[in-house]
Amino acid sequence: MAAPGFTLGTFVFVLLVSSVVNYPNGKVTKSCRGMVPLHGHSPQSEPIHHIAVSQRKFRPGDRIEVTLSGPPFKGFLLEAHDAEDLSGLPIGSFTLIDSQVSQLLTCEDVQGSAVSHTSSSKKTEIKVYWNAPSSAPDHIRFLVTVVEKYKIYWVRIPSDVISQPNALPLTTPTVTIAPLSPSPPVSHLTKPFSASDCGNRKFCVRSPVNCDPEKEPACVFLSFTREDQSVMVEMSGPSDGYLSFAFSHDRWMGHDDAYMCIREDQSVHIQPSHLTGRSHPVMDSRGILEDMAWRLADGVIQCSFRRNITLPGVKNRFDLNESFYIFLADGAVKDGRIYKHSNIGVLVARFLRPVWSKAFFLGQAVHRVLMLITSGLTCIGFVLPFYTEEAGAG
Repeated sequence: MAAPGFTLGTFVFVLLVSSVVNYPNGKVTKSCRGMVPLHGHSPQSEPIHHIAVSQRKFRPGDRIEVTLSGPPFKGFLLEAHDAEDLSGLPIGSFTLIDSQVSQLLTCEDVQGSAVSHTSSSKKTEIKVYWNAPSSAPDHIRFLVTVVEKYKIYWVRIPSDVISQPNALPLTTPTVTIAPLSPSPPVSHLTKPFSASDCGNRKFCVRSPVNCDPEKEPACVFLSFTREDQSVMVEMSGPSDGYLSFAFSHDRWMGHDDAYMCIREDQSVHIQPSHLTGRSHPVMDSRGILEDMAWRLADGVIQCSFRRNITLPGVKNRFDLNESFYIFLADGAVKDGRIYKHSNIGVLVARFLRPVWSKAFFLGQAVHRVLMLITSGLTCIGFVLPFYTEEAGAG
């Protein structure tokens, strides 16, 4: 019988939607402050692109030509900074030379304080003017983030310093690209997940109903296991792109706490993300995840990880003591880009706070009832916006 005090209603919807791609338009204001694309990949360490300036000395009111050049790239984000405070706000404003390939952005409420691309077309050179403000500091350095393709990019490539006449020599050290933060360790799984504890130690989502991931390669499997103050998550299914699930406060995707297992060549990248409204997923730090592991075998993606039930102070991560729906989806990936899901099933499971208590797991009787409900609700279709994070500096 069901665990005491446990309430659960389940709704299953089958989605049949065509794959849709959103091409990048360079509207990357979310990346203004750190200049880091929200792609969920690590940046390259050695820059191959170059920033040139038309003059080394400037006065307030001067217009200086700035040129970005190098091997073909799709996206970029260019800003000017105080050379003695590179982490500070952008300085001055830009004027476009060719509005077909570049556009102005408003960063930190300053109109035109950054420049980005207008499309994902390949380019080898961008020219703009920088307008020195009356309050310009003595030394300016231009920084640019360049995207070759979705998972290959360089962050904050520096230019040479330009200085005002009679300015004291720059005393800060030569800019260096900060070392990359070490990635959390990831191990390899050795066998398929087991459904033997579903309804006992595990809360499980399976499609087709009651399928066995150990014996059926077509089985889409998602499970949650309470371990002290954390939850162990297992997810597997056939895909040559990605599998994902999200916690949602309602039945419509948007403003959700999501997790993705993304196939990249012969490996799997495990990535937290979040959805803001009806837009593409935004990739977040993997620092909240522990015990990450993955496996690729016979066209099946497997991934597992642990996260704490509560994550105080961590933005976009829900407190799992609350009530949620669960969305389960898959989709295509190309060059690290995530495309809208297609031909998938999405399960929406409403579960209440006792799901994380000692009485967390379903009894077998409730499990059988839910399977009957599931079988009766597989003909409803609707479209959820789950757009691609395409190439570009954001």
